[in-house]
Amino acid sequence: MKWQQFWSQFKRWFKRIIKDEDLYLRFFALFLAVILWLLAGGNIRVASNEKTFTIPVEVRNIPEDFALTEEPEPVKITLRSRSSWLAVAERDLKAFVDVRNAIEGEGTYSLDVNVPTGADLVSVNPRWIQLKMEKILEKDFPIYIAAIGLEPDQAFESQLPYTEVVRVRAARSIIDQIHQVVVYVGLVHGANRIEGNFPVRAVDQKGTVVEGVSFNPEEILVVLQAVTKETPPSHEKLFWEEPEELSEEVPIEELIEEPTETEGIKGNKEVIMI
Repeated sequence: MKWQQFWSQFKRWFKRIIKDEDLYLRFFALFLAVILWLLAGGNIRVASNEKTFTIPVEVRNIPEDFALTEEPEPVKITLRSRSSWLAVAERDLKAFVDVRNAIEGEGTYSLDVNVPTGADLVSVNPRWIQLKMEKILEKDFPIYIAAIGLEPDQAFESQLPYTEVVRVRAARSIIDQIHQVVVYVGLVHGANRIEGNFPVRAVDQKGTVVEGVSFNPEEILVVLQAVTKETPPSHEKLFWEEPEELSEEVPIEELIEEPTETEGIKGNKEVIMI
């Protein structure tokens, strides 16, 4: 009889629970609690993938008196996230090195990574970056005018006084490469006078243009006047080969043709013939 009493009590208790208006909310709360517990315990993982990206390294906060000799190699960064997020993660993924406390010479710097929201950083290779910094120097160089396309029967002298030297600013190793600072002037057959502003360029001993250089001033005004072979310029002429990099014709801002008058012409700057 006891089991009949127990069964009767159990049915009454079950009917009371079923009739409870908050029954569904209680079951939902119980279900949610179980899911959260499983996630917290690591027994359930959201489906995710890993992907490795190769991205360039940005060098930030370079001091004004320093220069980076060469750009660092790209790095490989592996992220873990959902496939849909990984598809756009590369757009927001950044790798950079802060060199605000850089010293001259080679140094090892820590690589920082900005990881996109919703992704986990798995690995970075390499984690440390080798960089070489050089001090930026300033040095004054004399200016030479290089006439391009000078015919055998032509001779020119510079007629306009201008800045005798130009200040060059560049990294130490680049300054050491500079042999001369030159203003290239393209000549036109039959022209007796050439006038215009022309850019300043630095060249090494082979006549190759040296890159990574800034000048003050960046351009100079040049005025060249034709002279006859019987009355050559008082300065010795130098012979140069045109640099391979200077393939395009040098622009002439103003070309003035007038009768050749050579008597009494005094040059104030030698003209290098190319």
